[in-house]
Amino acid sequence: MHLFLHRPGQGDLQTSTDADFGPYISILPECFDGHPLSWLISSSRGDPQDVAFLLDCLPPATQKALDVMAIRFWKDWNVVSQILVNIFQSTLINHDTIRAVQRQATSLATSGRHHTTPLIPSVTEEHVETYLWAWLNVNTRCVYHRVSPSPSHPDNLTLCPLLDLANHTSSSAHASPRTPIPTFYSPSTSQLNKGDEVYLRYGPHSNVTLFTEYGFVEENPSNGGQLDVSDILELLFRKKGPLGAWMKTALEATNYWGNWTLHDTPGPAHPSYRLLPALRLLQLSPQLSPGTSSNDPTYDSPELKVWHETILGEKDFVSSDNERTVWQQLLEICEIVAKRSEEGLDRLQQACRGKDLDGWRAYAVKAIRILWLEERRVSIALMQSIESGQAVD
Repeated sequence: MHLFLHRPGQGDLQTSTDADFGPYISILPECFDGHPLSWLISSSRGDPQDVAFLLDCLPPATQKALDVMAIRFWKDWNVVSQILVNIFQSTLINHDTIRAVQRQATSLATSGRHHTTPLIPSVTEEHVETYLWAWLNVNTRCVYHRVSPSPSHPDNLTLCPLLDLANHTSSSAHASPRTPIPTFYSPSTSQLNKGDEVYLRYGPHSNVTLFTEYGFVEENPSNGGQLDVSDILELLFRKKGPLGAWMKTALEATNYWGNWTLHDTPGPAHPSYRLLPALRLLQLSPQLSPGTSSNDPTYDSPELKVWHETILGEKDFVSSDNERTVWQQLLEICEIVAKRSEEGLDRLQQACRGKDLDGWRAYAVKAIRILWLEERRVSIALMQSIESGQAVD
């Protein structure tokens, strides 16, 4: 909100009006045209920028992560717009206009889709754009520093001038923050010479997270490739109808619903520990007691009781047959991903034909291509790992 109120002007007015933090605010990025959230907000507001093709070419997991991020933004904007009702009393903006934006923000927060086209009065577009600028400055530059007893308290995030100039690397970072005292330690394996760029490690993030949160990807991340297949699994559960709904409740009750990923590092390529319990349950066809509600995750059949014992760590797997079908299902999922990644790369190539791609657009296309290539690489690596028996052992 503070950045929103003190954004530097355009043209000759490049200095923030804030007497205390103006010099710092004035060196922040002037815009975030190359950030995928900017594409999403721009597209949803009907701005005449040629960004829709970039959104349409994103892999499913990236689209989902970006939608979740947009929901966060619009919820925050909804709060800020309520504050604006009390702050701004000029002819530039009135209560009816703000309330219209609030309704639109609530609608977007519910849908979270980039194809939504809200009717925002033109008089508020500058305010939305300015808040997006402020929001992305905080989201892309803040660091975690615990000042509250609760580790998840929102006050544990702060902007740190100078430090926030450092770029990210997944390996050989020159410094890492430590708490509770804001001290930075350089690992003994890191060497820094005069004139070298100082890197930080933002965290062990996947490329999907780096892209949606910060707007960049790593071509060869040291923590390897990661592939989220939640969209495929959710579809498989929906196809089971009422039984699938019950299975979803059972997985939610045991904290195993969603965040199902595949990895190629450390080798051999493997599924995440969260994915196997979901696949084991998916292969079952239990006969639930008459009247069993989808909101009642009880385990009244023998095979469901065994499955629950695997969740508790009392058994390694449900049965040999169940385990065999689990790995067969994984193979099929990998084949789906490998095929759709090829189709995604082709679609991206077709969408770029005839377009003048330079600057951030050229990098955006490169980043999206890297995301698709990572999906293909991880899926093929896991297929080879399963077929060789390495992943199953």
